[in-house]
Amino acid sequence: MVEATIIIDVLMAYFIYRSIYKGKLEVEFNKFSFNNIMYMLGLGILTYLICANIGYAIINSGLTQGLDTYQRSINGSGLIAKLLLVTMVAPIFEEFMFRVLLLSVVDSIRPKFKYVYVIFVAFVFGSIHGTLYHAVIGTLFALILSFVYLRYKSVLNTIVLHVVYNILAITGLGTYNGISFGILLMIATACIALHKK
Repeated sequence: MVEATIIIDVLMAYFIYRSIYKGKLEVEFNKFSFNNIMYMLGLGILTYLICANIGYAIINSGLTQGLDTYQRSINGSGLIAKLLLVTMVAPIFEEFMFRVLLLSVVDSIRPKFKYVYVIFVAFVFGSIHGTLYHAVIGTLFALILSFVYLRYKSVLNTIVLHVVYNILAITGLGTYNGISFGILLMIATACIALHKK
């Protein structure tokens, strides 16, 4: 199941890249710097800490219907395939699909409808992630990704942010009240504070 998802996601991301973004990506790579990576690292950690702790509140409220079934389906996959999907393929595909393809039209929308459209795209992003728990967290995360994409006009920034977020989500670091929360918060603060415009 995961292997088929990887193949489909890679093909779709490539199609979107070839048809919409081909010339722009080279320009982004030329402007992309270590400074951008550090800033997105900090923003990714901060975003994860916010979403993880909101997720903890959702779990404590009992709104986790279907979460066990979802976890079993993910855990039934091979480790390498799961890591590849979650840390590389899904972030790249989802950023090309939701930020490049769906948000590329935002500039052509009348100003008063832009925010409604961005919220709609974020809701769609959240809803593809399975359970109610993942939909809520995914929608919040997508709003942040959309803001970053629209602010910086760079899919590379959102891919880095998305990869950082997914790696932290897999490891479970920084959730709830553990010491890793404080350490990650300090790292995020340092990365964001050292960002040079």
